Amino acid sequence: IAAGEENGNLQISEFLVDPKNRGQGIGSGVLAVLLRDTEQILGKNIRSAGAVIFPDNLPSQKAFEKAGFIYESTHPDGDAWYYRWYR
Repeated sequence: IAAGEENGNLQISEFLVDPKNRGQGIGSGVLAVLLRDTEQILGKNIRSAGAVIFPDNLPSQKAFEKAGFIYESTHPDGDAWYYRWYR
């Protein structure tokens, strides 16, 4: 996971699960723990988190949605979707 925090907002810029381990709930589980325990893990109190996901990346969309993220909007070029999680 590559993530940055600013003003209580966590931005997840990279989140990868080894292809041989996909489809087992690992990604959504890790995201859920990170979001639940951000103060302990990152030393920050996170109020919201964002992620940018490619429209054709269904496994990533499913993992983020299972972890509580919701689709927020589409980039004007249509090449990326913005997802958001709120505490």
